[in-house]
Amino acid sequence: MGLPGQVVSAMVVFRIIVLPFLNRLKGLDDRDRTIRVPALLSRNVASAQGRREFIRVLLEHQASRITAKPVLGKSGLIRTMIHADGLLEIGEHVEGLEKGALVDIILL
Repeated sequence: MGLPGQVVSAMVVFRIIVLPFLNRLKGLDDRDRTIRVPALLSRNVASAQGRREFIRVLLEHQASRITAKPVLGKSGLIRTMIHADGLLEIGEHVEGLEKGALVDIILL
């Protein structure tokens, strides 16, 4: 398997593609192993239509809810992955998400 050259891109690709593939080879069903947490998006997030994107997010507990705050930065900045608690998946046919949207976060 080839991974991207940028550190954070490589980590995300490994988590989303390679790890489920290796688990499938071991006879495990990775869908049962992926933990997702519902959260409210803290700000608008833009996305390019036509490709699936994964945005790193920091989860914050506010009152009785969990909010997902995007951790923005280039894919070569490992700091963005260190500060992230999870990944927000944006589908390929979506142009972005609005503040306050209920989203599922893939825990890291």
